[in-house]
Amino acid sequence: MVVSGINYGENIGSDVTVSGTVGAAIQAAVWGIKAVAVSLEVSHEFHFQYGKVDWSAAVAILRRTVPRLLGSEWPPDVDIIKIDIPGDANSSTPWKMCRQSREPGWWGLTPNAHPESEAGDVNVHRGPRAGHAWGMEDDGAVLLNERRIAITPLSINMTSRVPLPDIQKLMNEFPGNPL
Repeated sequence: MVVSGINYGENIGSDVTVSGTVGAAIQAAVWGIKAVAVSLEVSHEFHFQYGKVDWSAAVAILRRTVPRLLGSEWPPDVDIIKIDIPGDANSSTPWKMCRQSREPGWWGLTPNAHPESEAGDVNVHRGPRAGHAWGMEDDGAVLLNERRIAITPLSINMTSRVPLPDIQKLMNEFPGNPL
């Protein structure tokens, strides 16, 4: 088994696609190795530079969780178990199974963006994008709103669940499409 992390900062929602912690777990899963990607919610300042963080609760949670995962058969299509731990967690913090949200955990907006805009011009926001919301089973809602350990089963198969003939029909509508 590969345990990737403990990451400085949560990896929730669509942000998993830019996570090195989740990426390492994906690579283990590609090789048929069970993988756990674990992240600890930390102050935003530690997302860009490392600092002093109390890892004790996260370590205790992993010591309880990893042996169970290692010794069990996982359902088909579960390649990775993603665990996001609240920053204020302790050994009795409850956990909840959840789904990866389609919303990002963090998003940025650059007011009056122009070609010379710099990274510092971005206003960073935590949570779903403006006008959007997390579902009750979404990892972001479980971690940040409910303050529970969010456990999310992930698959390396990122294929949409839409029936392929539906997409074939869409592709056939393009003029000159050789399909």
